[in-house]
Amino acid sequence: MIRKKKAEPAEPVEQQKPVAVPEKTSTVLAEGVLFKGDFQSDEPMLIHGSVEGVIRSSSDVTLTGKSQHNGDITSDNLVVAGKAQGKIKCKSTVEIADKGKVEGTLEAARFIMSDDAVFEGSLKIKKPSEPKSAEASAAPGEKAPARP
Repeated sequence: MIRKKKAEPAEPVEQQKPVAVPEKTSTVLAEGVLFKGDFQSDEPMLIHGSVEGVIRSSSDVTLTGKSQHNGDITSDNLVVAGKAQGKIKCKSTVEIADKGKVEGTLEAARFIMSDDAVFEGSLKIKKPSEPKSAEASAAPGEKAPARP
């Protein structure tokens, strides 16, 4: 009878946290693809490749770990796990995930940055303007108009 020696257990490999991918993604730019020009979408965008130019989205934009962007970004929410350079303006949240890097000007209502992320530039936190209610728009001492 021959006994086999048990294999030594392998040391665990430290894995990078995955970037949260939107559940519904209609626009995907694959890794290895370079897009030059203006990129516009009303649906969530997932970018694995490179973009040189303007990205405009009325929804969410996610730049994954190997992605690169050079230009302006306007969106509702933005997650950067790759590299982004330029002027960024978001209505809601900008998140720089682990190992993500952003250089430039950034304006958003909310900013989240992971420990291993890098941000170089200027940051402006601008809360979204709230719609004025009937009570707030009434002159001092006057009652707001009654609603039917």
